[in-house]
Amino acid sequence: MTEVNNAVIAGNNLFSFSRVPRQHRTDIQDLFMYADYRANQIWRPHSQWTSWINYYRSQLINSGCELKSQIVKPAMAINSARELDNISFGVTGTVRVGGLMDLARRSFRAARLSEHARHFFEYGVDSGYSSSFQVVPCIGTGADDVSIMICGLHVTANVDSDSRGGDRQAHREMIVRIAGGVYNFNGSAFAPYRSRIQSRLLEVGRFNLELLSV
Repeated sequence: MTEVNNAVIAGNNLFSFSRVPRQHRTDIQDLFMYADYRANQIWRPHSQWTSWINYYRSQLINSGCELKSQIVKPAMAINSARELDNISFGVTGTVRVGGLMDLARRSFRAARLSEHARHFFEYGVDSGYSSSFQVVPCIGTGADDVSIMICGLHVTANVDSDSRGGDRQAHREMIVRIAGGVYNFNGSAFAPYRSRIQSRLLEVGRFNLELLSV
């Protein structure tokens, strides 16, 4: 099991860190909060999620991160919270992601996504509801490098109901989309962007941070 220094929720991003120096943790959180802010200025994450997550990811590359691999997962329909617990996905290429996958699974559990799904499958009555969330596991791989996985999750809830034999039956379904990739963050590559990003975040306000354990 990968040792985790801490985990932080900032907006709709859940960061988990292993062997990542404090300065790099701060830089990564600032970079991703800035990417989140920038994407929100252009796209609506709930209704335009594919465009939103692609723009969000482009901001990382524009600030010195290197894309190493992409997540591969077709959209899928699920009918129970247990299916959400067991979602898996692959990545392109030959990048080693075992530790990142472990952190991602533990982060999904810490975010209690399956609890929200369980409540929907038992009691949900509204169709068209959607939500999005990014799990961002980070593992230090050298003195100045961090391997980061972005696992963006978008869920749309649908409810159909009909009456048979006098009983009203509800059919509940979630459409789940996953997108993201594996990136290399390098402190030296990020340094030229640090001051600009920090200044912009001071202007618009950082997200509230919530610590939790994964």
